[in-house]
Amino acid sequence: MLLSQLRRGQLPEGVQIEQNIYSYSCPISDTQTLMVEVLNEKGIWTILRWQAVSTAKH
Repeated sequence: MLLSQLRRGQLPEGVQIEQNIYSYSCPISDTQTLMVEVLNEKGIWTILRWQAVSTAKH
């Protein structure tokens, strides 16, 4: 959902921008978060990172 908002020109809360790279995270379960980085070059979006990361405490 966040990626589709970015592609429409919106900047959702929680999205960070550094140069043309947009990064954000979304919880996908009680123990995992999806880490996303996308590059926008002249309206062409390229996914650089789409990774599930454990948030479980050991």
